[in-house]
Amino acid sequence: MEIAIKHPRFQGKKLSVSTRTIFKNPSLLIDGIEQKKMKGLKKRYLLEDDNGSPAIVEIKSVIDPIPTIVIDGEKIPLAPPMAWYEYVLLCLPFLLIFIGGAIGGFVGLVGAMINASIIRGQGSVIARYGYALLVTIICYLVFFVIASVIASMFSYLK
Repeated sequence: MEIAIKHPRFQGKKLSVSTRTIFKNPSLLIDGIEQKKMKGLKKRYLLEDDNGSPAIVEIKSVIDPIPTIVIDGEKIPLAPPMAWYEYVLLCLPFLLIFIGGAIGGFVGLVGAMINASIIRGQGSVIARYGYALLVTIICYLVFFVIASVIASMFSYLK
């Protein structure tokens, strides 16, 4: 998904950001063309504004698929911040790391990223929260199936 960024220094250019997906970090686009990041700095871009002046644009995003943009120190939120209970709901699958180590952490991380997309998605609040809980349950089931298969493989080898 691409979100337009409105800023007075970039009125003549279409500045936008592509949101995070499971396999891709957010990236910055000008007129639909993905921009190159600054060397050594992963989420910073050096862009020219409408007047040709340099502007440092930074993408701040941890697990929320919709990032916050910072242009020369000025924060530009693209969406309202998630509430604390949405973060709790989002991270419920990630609790698998305490039960299942690396496998639980991987399944939980994938589930948390899917939940983040669902919570930030379209639809009624009840439907989004319900789908996020469903994803959490599915993550736990997938983990227990994987753990059972691995445990049975090791018991078969003995």
